[in-house]
Amino acid sequence: MARERLSVAAVGAGLLAVAVLATSLGLPAVVTTAALGGSLTLTGLPAVVSSVRTVVATRGRGTNVDVLMTLAAAAAVATGAPIEGALLTALYAGSHAAERAVTRKARGDLDALRSLAPPTALRLPSADSAAVPVEVPLEDVSVGDWLLVRAGEVAPTDGTVASGSAFVSAEHLTGEAAPRAVSKGDSVPAGARAGDGALVLRVVRTGADSTVARIIALVTEATRNRPAVTRMMDRFGVPYSRAVLLAALAVALLLPFAPPPIQAPGWGGAGGSISRGLGVLVAASPCALVIGAPVAFLSALSAAARRGVLVKGGAAALEAAATTTTVAFDKTGTLTTGELRLVGVDRFGDDEDDDNNEGYARGAGGALSSSYNSFLSGSNGTVKNGVSGWQGRSGAQAVAVAAALERNSVHPMAAAILDRAKAGDVPPPPMDDFLTVPGHGLQGRMAGVRDGGSGGNGVADSATGAPAAEPILGAPSARVRFGRVPFVAAGRPGADADANGAPAAGDGFVSPSAAAWLEGAATAASHRGESVAALGVEGVGAATASTGASDRGSGEAYLFRFADAVRPEAAAGVAALKKAGLRVVMLTGDNPASAAAVATAVGGLDEVVASLTPSGKFDYVAASTKALASSRGRGDAGLLVVGDGINDAPALSAATVGVAVGLPTSSAAAAAAADVVLLRGAVTDVPWLVAKARSTRVVVAQNLVLALGLMVLAVVPVAAGAIPLWQAVLLHEGGTVLVGLNGLRLLSDKLSSRF
Repeated sequence: MARERLSVAAVGAGLLAVAVLATSLGLPAVVTTAALGGSLTLTGLPAVVSSVRTVVATRGRGTNVDVLMTLAAAAAVATGAPIEGALLTALYAGSHAAERAVTRKARGDLDALRSLAPPTALRLPSADSAAVPVEVPLEDVSVGDWLLVRAGEVAPTDGTVASGSAFVSAEHLTGEAAPRAVSKGDSVPAGARAGDGALVLRVVRTGADSTVARIIALVTEATRNRPAVTRMMDRFGVPYSRAVLLAALAVALLLPFAPPPIQAPGWGGAGGSISRGLGVLVAASPCALVIGAPVAFLSALSAAARRGVLVKGGAAALEAAATTTTVAFDKTGTLTTGELRLVGVDRFGDDEDDDNNEGYARGAGGALSSSYNSFLSGSNGTVKNGVSGWQGRSGAQAVAVAAALERNSVHPMAAAILDRAKAGDVPPPPMDDFLTVPGHGLQGRMAGVRDGGSGGNGVADSATGAPAAEPILGAPSARVRFGRVPFVAAGRPGADADANGAPAAGDGFVSPSAAAWLEGAATAASHRGESVAALGVEGVGAATASTGASDRGSGEAYLFRFADAVRPEAAAGVAALKKAGLRVVMLTGDNPASAAAVATAVGGLDEVVASLTPSGKFDYVAASTKALASSRGRGDAGLLVVGDGINDAPALSAATVGVAVGLPTSSAAAAAAADVVLLRGAVTDVPWLVAKARSTRVVVAQNLVLALGLMVLAVVPVAAGAIPLWQAVLLHEGGTVLVGLNGLRLLSDKLSSRF
């Protein structure tokens, strides 16, 4: 549509040029009249129709810029200046079409987000990609359905890959241009495009719950929020237009009676008061003011969407972000990944950790090594799966035993242990006699094994093809316990339990010296901000069948240390904020030691506030926001809060600007309370957002100054008769196009390329 409007304006301008040329060359008047008539019909008639509709619809109260331009053009033609009237309508039609094109360009990436979801899906009867798919409307798809996504097609819903593999691109969702490889078990968000292969997805979210549906809803909300300068123009637009109309009428009627040097020679003619009044009407029309701010904000919002920064608060949120002087981060899930990582395993009796094995315990002797090695040994007596190649072998074996106990657990520590065991290719040993003590830990019996040989049970090892190890049924086996330090240190398996199900005190499972070491090491680890769990192992043959008594000196003790991994880009993001002159703080409900460790890992923060409840975070943010606003007096100092969890939602809503990290991973409450959602979840997008907001504020100010300057530059001379009407028209329409092009600069990242 914008292209057609530009074409019509160009034809109208061409006909006007023919009329001017015909007049200059002295061609017959019919040529000039026909060319002017054609130009006015193409560019003036649509403006007349639109203005009449506006006046009728608003019952005469809708005196906007379009009405002013139409009145000016009609008055010019009626007073014997048809060329000036045609010039006004042609230039106004051209600038109006250019304005629409600029606006469409500015919001291009926002509109692209709305078109991510296809209207239909290919549903399969099973996970077999060879089955015949049936095309169904998207609203008929249910959770649990199998959908076929062919190469080059877009995933219609959020799903998990049931079969197939491909590279998928989610550039419009996250801002990351590089595709990622997905295969069975990986998640694929709605809107992601399969590149080089077909996928069968098991639907996990549909409709309004899907990632792309939530994005579309947020984009819609973003475009509804208007900046303060635009709201001001809406509020004063009609009174201003009426004032301009009265001023132009006053110039046209009163200048013949004004004193020199502004006195007009009369009402008619090129220098007459009517021509000057028309010039004032044209030059004072706020076209450039009207589009200056919206184009700038739309360009910035579109650039942000392209990067994966969805400003659902719209232009108002960008305005607020530009005032940011302090940034407050939540810790877990924001500065960190929110996932525990096993950072070390310490063994009682070892004086130092093995630097080559990330803190895994050294040494290979003892009950754990004996039982675990017999499990690993095949018929040829070698250690399978390459475990013998580990330095700090007992540490790897401890991970394997803990993985055997935790393999069916959903605890975050269990996931970290299983990930480490999988990464190290360490097979968990078989376990018997499982016992779960809620709130305390797990215990079991690690069966001893003998060489399988030809007398084995005939079950082949999946990794090597060798006969699997066979349990020793008649021999005693090692008993193990994994969980909280008091649980491992307090009692042996089978001992009487207290009222809470925990082992009775004083019935030690490990030696007193090992128990004391566990407690001391756990305390030291907690001071470093680490979480801990203990593994206790009884010696093989240490217990008697008659009493079950344990030789306390024969067991082994291990301390597992976990930490919430800091996001790899967190330090760079914090450093960029500090470089921009912002104060950076952390608000967390975690303990002070853990908070201090993360603060150090990201390069140091200006303030760390730990052990906060959700209400405590809210109170801190509310008080800080109020204090910042009052300290500057005019509201140009703000607090930007970044979080991801449901516990962050109150603080996000109380902040000057609330930012939720990651739409797929953040809680629905956080995304709803936030003004901005970082689709990529990257901390470095926070300083980029602040820089883009500040750049937008600068460009909006430039546009306002430029528009007002050109308005004054045109109004004063044309009212004084120093410039003719056609020059005032050129200044007016040229200014409109100029501020639009200046606003388009925000589509580029050059103004915030540092981040």
